[in-house]
Amino acid sequence: MIQVGLVVFGVLAVWLSQSQLAGRRKWAPIIGMLGQPFWFAAAWGQPGMLLVVCLYTYCWGMGVWNLWIKPRILAPGTIPRGTS
Repeated sequence: MIQVGLVVFGVLAVWLSQSQLAGRRKWAPIIGMLGQPFWFAAAWGQPGMLLVVCLYTYCWGMGVWNLWIKPRILAPGTIPRGTS
């Protein structure tokens, strides 16, 4: 089951990240993050692989921040916190 999750989420996230459509690319980090539990399970007990999985999780997290959270914080017509 772990290997199926690795393949499905991993390949789909990479495929989405290379799409020419911005709407599809936006979903890549979400799908990538959904696949991370499978990567952690597969890498458990292997320190080098766990380090790589943590780095990938951080990178997918940056994508979630930049494509999903940050645009909502800085949406037109809103005043970002800390600036008045």
